[in-house]
Amino acid sequence: MTIKIDSDKLVSWLQLILLLLIAGTLLFYKPWNNSSTSDQRTVTVTGKATVEAAPSEFSFTPYFEQKGANESALRESLVGKANDLVATLKGAGVSEEDISIDANSYDRWYWEDDSQEEGVMTVRVNIKVDNKELAQTVQDHLLTLDVKGQLSPRASFSDSQKDSLESKALEEASKDARERAETQANLLGADIGKVVRINEQPYVDYPAYYDAAITEEASPVSASLPVLPGQNEYSKTITVTYELK
Repeated sequence: MTIKIDSDKLVSWLQLILLLLIAGTLLFYKPWNNSSTSDQRTVTVTGKATVEAAPSEFSFTPYFEQKGANESALRESLVGKANDLVATLKGAGVSEEDISIDANSYDRWYWEDDSQEEGVMTVRVNIKVDNKELAQTVQDHLLTLDVKGQLSPRASFSDSQKDSLESKALEEASKDARERAETQANLLGADIGKVVRINEQPYVDYPAYYDAAITEEASPVSASLPVLPGQNEYSKTITVTYELK
């Protein structure tokens, strides 16, 4: 039995199959709905906003420092002073988890038993409080001690404050970006469409310091320097790309 295939019909069938495959591919991927951003008319703007609030977190970094040739004696003396400070802070209402202590030595990184060379040792106390009144109490006490470092508070936003300010600043920055985009669109004789892309710049905290309260020596009778945090700023910047219609 001999099977004869008409070449013209075979070509026609192959062409039909190819057309069906192409049509199926187009229907599946729908390239008309996926035009790249480069093929779109867009406008990119930067929106900015700054909100203000009184900071609710205050931190101190005082340190005790002594110089000597006997490492053990220095450590015992400094740790004793640090422990006395911690006890006073806890008695004033500072939570134990908000106090940390670290020690280091420099000039000489080690002591030899038979060496008479002096080294310097420091013990730093890191303190954090969550209200201005307690910060005032801590500062007033530090100013009476033979202690160095940041004796006045560094005021900053707490984590919960940052979350609240983030939402408010983001909303205002988005409005600012929209207004800028509409202005540019009007100049181009177009309308603003959907948002194509948004980029946010991270917030960088620049806490306020109060240099007037820093002292290098103990003061038996120290005037009370008021803790006045004022208003700190929280800024937000976003870059938004809009489609033009």
